[in-house]
Amino acid sequence: MLGTRFVQEIRPQVEEWEKKLVLISDIIDEWLTCQRNWMYLENIFNAPDIQKQLPLETAKFMNVDKFFRDIMIKTNKHPVVQNCCNSEELFLKFQANNKALDDIQKCLENYLETKRLAFPRFYFLSNDDLLQILSQTRNPHAVQGHLRKCFDNINRIKFTEDEDSREVMAMVSAEPENMPEVVVFSTNVIIAPEDKVENWLKRIEEAMVDSLRDVSL
Repeated sequence: MLGTRFVQEIRPQVEEWEKKLVLISDIIDEWLTCQRNWMYLENIFNAPDIQKQLPLETAKFMNVDKFFRDIMIKTNKHPVVQNCCNSEELFLKFQANNKALDDIQKCLENYLETKRLAFPRFYFLSNDDLLQILSQTRNPHAVQGHLRKCFDNINRIKFTEDEDSREVMAMVSAEPENMPEVVVFSTNVIIAPEDKVENWLKRIEEAMVDSLRDVSL
């Protein structure tokens, strides 16, 4: 409208509306960015194991989480865009929280990189797969679904028959179920409750190598 010659009589009102609409657009852009990153990180930081391993990032995320939930509750009560997106202060808050989410994601990437450096076979896993493992570190059985990506033709590891066993005794190949190859470890691998997943997987890798060498002799 500002481009037409007929706007002169109402130019102040049009300019005021332009400012409002630009602010609404900017806030919605920041809002959607915040929502997208919040949805991704919420599942990650709801896991007790991740909270324990990344306490500082968890605290930062909880602050953003409170802000985002409060905004969504207020919006749900009064779902009118002019009322929800009419504040420069809200725009600045969204920017600050999006910056915090970016920082959290960078720290998360660095954390995953340390795990991959400690156990290079984690490079075969996507971030989501690796996070699934790390969010269940107290449950060694949770790694079973990811072993085939880490080890060529290894479908799973075999635990002893004890309930909730933490002792690995063999590896099972990925051939069809009626003919898998089972290699019993020369020495069982015992996983302590406080063991980091990259450490006990490294011991299992060593047990695989030692056992195959012993079988071939």
